[in-house]
Amino acid sequence: MKNRKTPKYIGEKYFDFDVEYELIIYKFLCNIHLENKEIRKINEEHKFITYVQWKDYIVSKYKAYEDDMLIEFIHYLNQKIRNVDSGYEYYGIFIPILLTILSDKLYEQLITICNVEIHSILYVLGEIVFMAVVVIVSVFLIKKITAPMYEKSFEKNFYLDYKKEIERILRERNPDIQL
Repeated sequence: MKNRKTPKYIGEKYFDFDVEYELIIYKFLCNIHLENKEIRKINEEHKFITYVQWKDYIVSKYKAYEDDMLIEFIHYLNQKIRNVDSGYEYYGIFIPILLTILSDKLYEQLITICNVEIHSILYVLGEIVFMAVVVIVSVFLIKKITAPMYEKSFEKNFYLDYKKEIERILRERNPDIQL
């Protein structure tokens, strides 16, 4: 039996909110690099160029929902924001540690290479090639280490923007509503 308590299931079942698909739409809107399989998933009518088009899409999707259901949806989005924040905090702790270790090892390697006696031009070229490989690998590792932090930040902004538009729908209906 399928677990009916997962956030993904709740989002799809009660709020017509497929997180993966909505994130692809938002990535397209923000001109974030999309993989080919993501581009194929998105419908042509959901390839928004402006924020206003995306906002109108959300309004048309949720204007028929009752106020109580929209308030529940806001609470759902708040929970998603909290979940992303906790992951973001962990990355904020571990990334400096990993970068420190990586930069320390790179520095040790540079010192070792600089202290080696030079016997021939071929040896110098070998050292330069080795240094270039070490630097390229280090840059690649730094990019891989920091990428999840940027992803979490993007995801949080997505939920915040979505929540803002749902709140706007509620406030247009009932300006005195307390959220």
